[in-house]
Amino acid sequence: MKNFNIIIFLGVDGSGKSTLINAISNGNKKKFHTIHFIPDFFRKNKKSITNPHGKKKRSKIYSFIKVIYWLINFKLFAILNRNSKKIFIFDRYIYDVIIDPLRYRFSLSEKMTNIFLKYIIKPDLIVLLSGNPKKIYARKKELKLKELIRLNTRYNKFVQKFNPKIILNSFSKINYKKKKILNYIKKIK
Repeated sequence: MKNFNIIIFLGVDGSGKSTLINAISNGNKKKFHTIHFIPDFFRKNKKSITNPHGKKKRSKIYSFIKVIYWLINFKLFAILNRNSKKIFIFDRYIYDVIIDPLRYRFSLSEKMTNIFLKYIIKPDLIVLLSGNPKKIYARKKELKLKELIRLNTRYNKFVQKFNPKIILNSFSKINYKKKKILNYIKKIK
C-alpha cells in the first residue's frame, strides 16, 4: 500500500502541461515533486528533445529491454517512496509510449506494451490538456500539424478508459485549471 499520490499530465506538445504543472507545484515544493515521463534512478543527465519524431524507432529487442528498465525504475520508485506523503506530478507518463511510440523510438506492439503497463503504478488522477490543434500548433511547432492533430485525437481516446480524469481545455485560464486540479487533490488526500 502506498501513501503517496500520483497525478499525471498528458497532452500534445504545446498544450500547456509544463506551465500548469509549474503553477501548481511552485506554491509548495515540499508537497509536490515533479517527474518527467518516468522516475529514472540510473541516468542523471537527460537530454531535452527538440525534434521528438526525428529519429528512427529502435529494434523490438531494444524496446523490450527499455520497458524492463522502466519497470525496474517504477518498482524502485514505489519502494523508496512507500511512506512518503508527497504528491508526485508526472509531466507525461509511461502511457505516452502507447500514444506516441515514435517519440520514444519504441517498437513493441501496443498489445505487448499493455502487458507490461499492468505492472506500472496506476495514477490517482489523469489530467489531459486538449484543445484546438491549430491553436496548439501555433504555440509550439515541434511536430507537423497533421501529426499533432492525430496525437491530440489519440490522447482524447486513450484517456476515456480511465477514472478519475480531468480533461481541460488548453486555452482556459491557468488559474481556473489550477483551482480545478487543487480542488481534486484535496479530495484524494
